[in-house]
Amino acid sequence: GDGKKKKNNSENKNNSENKTSATPLTDALRKMELGGGEEEDHQSLIKRMVGVVSDAIGRIPSMPFTEEDAAFQKVEFLSTLLKDARDEMKQLKETTKTPNEVMSASEAKIVPKVFRLVQTSYAVSRRVVMLIELLVSTHSQDLEAKALSERHAALQTYVQTVDLISQDVDEMGSALYTPQDLQAISKFAKLVNGHVTKALKCLSSTKEYHTLPASKDPTGRP
Repeated sequence: GDGKKKKNNSENKNNSENKTSATPLTDALRKMELGGGEEEDHQSLIKRMVGVVSDAIGRIPSMPFTEEDAAFQKVEFLSTLLKDARDEMKQLKETTKTPNEVMSASEAKIVPKVFRLVQTSYAVSRRVVMLIELLVSTHSQDLEAKALSERHAALQTYVQTVDLISQDVDEMGSALYTPQDLQAISKFAKLVNGHVTKALKCLSSTKEYHTLPASKDPTGRP
């Protein structure tokens, strides 16, 4: 009857929760609690538990311990993606200088413009990396609560903005190849330009940014 159905549903729900919450360590502990195994089985489970804990401890040194460390790792990775995109656009720009089957003459004219925007995007991402690297070397614990909160908010903005730049540069690059989607190229170019402008505005409002060594051309223009 209905009582039996409710009981089954309750059991299924509990089983589902147990499955989703299981980890190597909790799984091993659960098996020990259930019992029913030989002594050697318990010993192997203990070794497994020790292995799981040891592996977790081994990963600790490579984990970011501060907001600055985490932001630096993320932006450094995104900047690498933008460098790859810039190199790809540079190679495509060189290819379109001579008649070829890659794209038509009219399509080839758009490539240099896209390349300059991607180059600028990468250059800005490197300035963000340099700034965060500088912040990593400073002692955030010396900051007052309000200043620390403002710094963390700025770091979050940098990460989100560079992430958006990377995503939209990728979309813009995809639309560049034959058959070109001019509407998409224009759309993502405007988005990238907006993100870059926001990043530059945030940089200029951060006092530490003005202590960075000057680059040959912060805008990334050739």
